[in-house]
Amino acid sequence: MTVTIGKSTLVNEAIRHMIFEAVYKVGILSLELTAAQYMIAMLSREVGTKINLFETPEEAVAFINQPDVLEARKHLRENEFGEERFTILDERDGELDEVKKQCEILYNKHGCKIIVIDPIQDLFEGVPMEQQNGFVKWMKTMLKKGVTFVDVCHVRKGGNSTDKEGKRVMRELSEDDVSGVGAIVKWSGANMFMSRNRYAEHSIEQNTTFVTVGKCRWSGNTGR
Repeated sequence: MTVTIGKSTLVNEAIRHMIFEAVYKVGILSLELTAAQYMIAMLSREVGTKINLFETPEEAVAFINQPDVLEARKHLRENEFGEERFTILDERDGELDEVKKQCEILYNKHGCKIIVIDPIQDLFEGVPMEQQNGFVKWMKTMLKKGVTFVDVCHVRKGGNSTDKEGKRVMRELSEDDVSGVGAIVKWSGANMFMSRNRYAEHSIEQNTTFVTVGKCRWSGNTGR
């Protein structure tokens, strides 16, 4: 049986780790899922049951209202002091200036010093390059306030590599593969790439994800 591991699974695991282990509160700007959908995905991971697979909404609601699931949801949402571990915003409409306001709300109102934008390319669709670069410059000003941005990026597809026998092999990703404005990777503190050889003959290799550090300003260490 082949079980694929995609971007969303890996990103959600990273966010879950930050929620429980980071010193600072996490803010999530979700551009593909609503806040409710995002919470359902996170709760599914917490309880080990994919809630979206229930056949009817009534079954899903009945499952969520079970005492142990309610307790798991509380543990996911709140720390031992009753404080929220994270905040989700799903602002999708409006100009980039409105998105800046939403991020500033995460920082000023909710106290989030880690802000995840997933995926950042969705903000830039149909936006002139000058405005895209301006948004990245604005993120740099927020860094001075102690905010860390985690920008989830799409990469360009295509350009498959082949070995001497003509078989497809996994192609290592680099900064050049990131879609959209180049300033995202140029001005970042660290760039991490996740690759998987979907063309491998063995199912385990097909579903093994390799993490490569392309840049890390504070250590200089790069590679797998």
